[in-house]
Amino acid sequence: MITPCEICGSTDFKTAYKGPVRDGKPGVFAAGEIKECGGCGVQRLEEQYRKDPEIYDTGEYRKLLSVELEEPGFMRVHDNNQHYILSRLWPHLHLRGRVVADVGAAMGSLLDQVKGFAGECVAIEPCRKFHEPLKDKGYKVIPYARDAEAYYGMCDYVFSIDVIEHTENPVMFLREIKELLAPGGKLIIVTPNREEVLMRLAYDTYAPHWYRTVHNWYFDHVSLEVCIWQAGLAIKEELCLHRFGLANLIHWLKCGKPMGYLPVEVDTPLTDQAWKTEIDGQWAGDNLCFILGGKR
Repeated sequence: MITPCEICGSTDFKTAYKGPVRDGKPGVFAAGEIKECGGCGVQRLEEQYRKDPEIYDTGEYRKLLSVELEEPGFMRVHDNNQHYILSRLWPHLHLRGRVVADVGAAMGSLLDQVKGFAGECVAIEPCRKFHEPLKDKGYKVIPYARDAEAYYGMCDYVFSIDVIEHTENPVMFLREIKELLAPGGKLIIVTPNREEVLMRLAYDTYAPHWYRTVHNWYFDHVSLEVCIWQAGLAIKEELCLHRFGLANLIHWLKCGKPMGYLPVEVDTPLTDQAWKTEIDGQWAGDNLCFILGGKR
């Protein structure tokens, strides 16, 4: 029996990919199968290949990625990514004196970078090992958005970076966050882009690395739009945010595996900026970013 799509209710699914998928850190793989919905176009990892959701509460998820749970190792992984996203979004943000929540806050990397502007910071994070360090930084800590009744209708900005792809039901996830938004509040969602440039140009070698046992959902911008509409949210801005320079593409095409940040002769700040701008304009950046409002 086919489980209806959690986003659109369709039972029309086809296999989009079957084979090895990344299982934690790069270079470690497990079996997986990805099905694509004929209704909304979202792709989902078949249930028998998924991880138990409990891994996010206990910290097992971070161990699977071979990421240190204590600072500074963990923070080094997240600071640069959060800074890049915030710097790209800064013209859209007016955080001074506002109530800001981060859904999937981890150790607080995003909140650490905005707390000088925000009036109050709320860390919504299921991993219990992060709760005391977050409280020590002065953040209000809540496990899930559904537990944050005290902040319903209170949050001017809610961020959720690289979280929706992990959820059991992405529409319910967005609806729970929607309850937090103050009148005129904004929700910023960032998730990997299924149509990023390497999935287009190096699919055979890149797809096993890109699909993961910890990601239940794989969006392009159209399927993410449908998910947002089903949650009753309004789309204010749609962006692509490509993080990697031209060297990353060249090394993938040459070597067929991640090579870190090895430079090449054409990899300069100017060429990288031109490359990222062009890729984002083609909806081929590695991240989708949607800025949402509480009413359609």
